[in-house]
Amino acid sequence: MFKESAEEGDAEAKYMLGLMYFEGKGVKQNKEKGIKYITRAAKDGDNEAQFEVGKWYYEGSFKKKNLRKAIKFLKSSANQGNEDSLMLLGKIYEEKAIEMYQRAKDAGHENAIMELEKFEKHK
Repeated sequence: MFKESAEEGDAEAKYMLGLMYFEGKGVKQNKEKGIKYITRAAKDGDNEAQFEVGKWYYEGSFKKKNLRKAIKFLKSSANQGNEDSLMLLGKIYEEKAIEMYQRAKDAGHENAIMELEKFEKHK
């Protein structure tokens, strides 16, 4: 059922078929095939697939680590209301902010220390 719909271009069916292959549910497990279908679903706009692919790019699992691609997929998913994507984007931006404040501090910017302290207080 999912395979036919996926082949007809249904993004959600591609995602579901990808999960089936990835997890070996109802079909022989084939992670490579699962990743391929989930990636196609993400490119076709399925927000759950976009989250998964974005997470893979962020973590460097199943896809080579690539922050730009991670953010691209996560933003697309977040714009469709995916809460997990919103949370992961927040984490990514927080990490980048800390990195930039640290670089500013290392370069001698006085306010950078205060900004870094704000992050420490909220941990």
